[in-house]
Amino acid sequence: MPRTFKYVADFETTTDKDGSVRVWLWTATNVDVPENWEYGKDIESFFKWCLKKRGTIYFHNLKFDGSYILDYLLSGGYEHTTNRAPYPSSFTTLIDDTGKYYQIVVNFGKDRIVRFNDSLKKIPLSVSEIAKVYKLAEGKGTIDYDKYRPIGYVPTEEEIDYARRDVQIVAHALKVVLDSGMTGLT
Repeated sequence: MPRTFKYVADFETTTDKDGSVRVWLWTATNVDVPENWEYGKDIESFFKWCLKKRGTIYFHNLKFDGSYILDYLLSGGYEHTTNRAPYPSSFTTLIDDTGKYYQIVVNFGKDRIVRFNDSLKKIPLSVSEIAKVYKLAEGKGTIDYDKYRPIGYVPTEEEIDYARRDVQIVAHALKVVLDSGMTGLT
């Protein structure tokens, strides 16, 4: 069986002038080697990256980022199923009655199953608090969330660094949690 990996990912999003929302930057890092991180400038490139992966990708607050994932899947022809194991080109969700997202499992086909899990359910702290509690040398950065970023926007080095910090902070803490045997969803 192919080796599976664990990643932490995050979307930076913007609202366009017509009211539509979209991803303008994504970052992802390997939980076991947080120094190995990648980024892209739209949700399409994120899913191209996902197609090369298998394993679990954690988002810190899957309810937010998961809404973009679900929109992309549904608009791309993927089918939601209530089967525990989704079939190729389908996905299943674990969302409770109060709207809390726990997991989205996508079958991309060709033995490519990706689980999107919520790391906030495992580490119920903000990213800034995680950096402090886990005594990480690097803290969370800042960006201008209100800045308009048109389609095709090229992120600045500072914005990329901000996004990198977010995923690496969560990855360092998540590695500690997972290595301690806490491998469930919560």
